[in-house]
Amino acid sequence: MSSHLSSQQRSALRLDLEDRQSELIVEVYSVARRLLAPLRSVGSVPESWRLALGEGRTDQVPVDDVEQLRNMGGELEELYRVNRALARLDSCDYGVCGHCSQRIGFESLAVDPTLDACADCRRDEST
Repeated sequence: MSSHLSSQQRSALRLDLEDRQSELIVEVYSVARRLLAPLRSVGSVPESWRLALGEGRTDQVPVDDVEQLRNMGGELEELYRVNRALARLDSCDYGVCGHCSQRIGFESLAVDPTLDACADCRRDEST
């Protein structure tokens, strides 16, 4: 199967993916560095965290930290999708639905270059 995307379209998508990859790496690194700073200086998990996490409770962990950890999970998932898309970009699999083998249009990929399913299959998955 030959690619339905031109070399210019692939280049544009690669730039978008690489830009997003860089942004995500910086975001995840800065959050991780801030949250792990107490571990480097103290050498162990802060007492409030240890008690809360040991009991399966997060109500003692600072709200900002919990929120940033939740956000980091989403950012790591997005980084995974971006990395997968970059790995597929030069293969004939990129831009083709992994479920039904339909082509995913450039317009859709321009909005979300990590797509690996066509609109019909994404709609079916969400129902």
